[in-house]
Amino acid sequence: MQNSGRRTGVDVRPSMGWGTLLQAIYEEVAESSTVAPTFYTDFPETSPLTRQQRKDPLLTEKGDLIVFGSELATACSELVDPVFQRKRLLAALSGYVLVCR
Repeated sequence: MQNSGRRTGVDVRPSMGWGTLLQAIYEEVAESSTVAPTFYTDFPETSPLTRQQRKDPLLTEKGDLIVFGSELATACSELVDPVFQRKRLLAALSGYVLVCR
């Protein structure tokens, strides 16, 4: 997948997980070249508060409406379990350094 990302012009970093890389490839290839109104679904888990897909837990219940290369709308099923919310938010923040002033 990293080679595919490089071929499409994505700045591939070793720290990128498969979901982040796939999202970047999608934005570079599909989103930028879509002209007709298109609703893309089945995104990888890159948004911590988006519910997992029921059939495939590696994907989320999220969709984007793209027209002429612009994202006009995003829709998702929100994760409502506070235990899972906390786990996902902490996992998402683990790659960042928070600075308080």
